[in-house]
Amino acid sequence: MQATAIPPNELTPKHKPPSHGEPERDAIGSLVDRISIDLGQRIKEVREMLDQIEQRALQSAAGAMGTLKDHVAVCDKLSAEVIRVKAVVSEINKQVEG
Repeated sequence: MQATAIPPNELTPKHKPPSHGEPERDAIGSLVDRISIDLGQRIKEVREMLDQIEQRALQSAAGAMGTLKDHVAVCDKLSAEVIRVKAVVSEINKQVEG
């Protein structure tokens, strides 16, 4: 036997939910609403903290990248100078040898 739904306009007193306990149901509903709102607020706060951490990490990475580029530029210049000095020293060495 399959249960059939009764349309709301055809509810008879025996089909209507009892009116007793309504304050308790309202209190439970209110409690669930407050818990949901509180949980939503806490999740929002965590998201905001994660956004701040992400921004700081990106700023730090950008700063590190700038510093790294500066170091690479210095090393590149130093390498070019070492090659130039080596050529000069090699030329002097050839002159000394003879």
